[in-house]
Amino acid sequence: MNKIKSFFKNLKWSHVLLSVAYILFGLALLTMLSVIKEKIGDMIGITLVIIGLIHITRYFMQEMEKSYFSNNFMEGVILVLLGILAIYQNEPIQTLVPYMLSIAVVGSGVSKLQDAIDDKRMGDSRTALFLVLGIVSLVLGSIVMFNMISNETLRYQVLAIGLLYSGATDLFSSIYLSGKYGNYLRGDLNPQPTVSVKPEENIQIPSVPEAPEVPEAPEAPNTMETPEAVVEPAAEESVPEDTKEKAE
Repeated sequence: MNKIKSFFKNLKWSHVLLSVAYILFGLALLTMLSVIKEKIGDMIGITLVIIGLIHITRYFMQEMEKSYFSNNFMEGVILVLLGILAIYQNEPIQTLVPYMLSIAVVGSGVSKLQDAIDDKRMGDSRTALFLVLGIVSLVLGSIVMFNMISNETLRYQVLAIGLLYSGATDLFSSIYLSGKYGNYLRGDLNPQPTVSVKPEENIQIPSVPEAPEVPEAPEAPNTMETPEAVVEPAAEESVPEDTKEKAE
């Protein structure tokens, strides 16, 4: 029971609703192309208004901790205004509709590339599958976006196939990754393999012999200090006594 609650909690409901819208548009283009050409502006406008209201509702339903970092209110208001513009400016929208829808198909491909990255980071093994699904959406959307098909009817058919494909694969991605994300939070997936660390081996480092002590060099004599010369008194000359008497 807890897994089911976790599954629906982790499900990206905006992606699910967008996937359903892609599928409905694709089916309408294949079955009612002439009617769709006339009313496609109104259909796109109504869809944008609904998606915008969903964004605004999600903003008010979120807790403050989440809504503070969210732009759902601003995005919802912009989508509602774009939807109203598409309804009242039907004729100009009709010429731009194929290219607008092709951008949606390309965006679906980019979304699946992101799903491939998320799948890889969660440690799952379906990364290559999401890469292939995303590349196919990118190719289908680019064919219409860059006007590679001159025939209008064939262009709409390719666009319808791209919408059906993108809606189905986006729905699959949302459901699959919702379950994998729940397993990731519970720790059932191992995104990073554990690495066993070997114990450090006892490595003997050879001891380095100490350097022998060098004897201190004797101090050099100070040449500035010269020893004082000792002056001895001169010895008195001995004079014979008879010369002394003669002198007297």
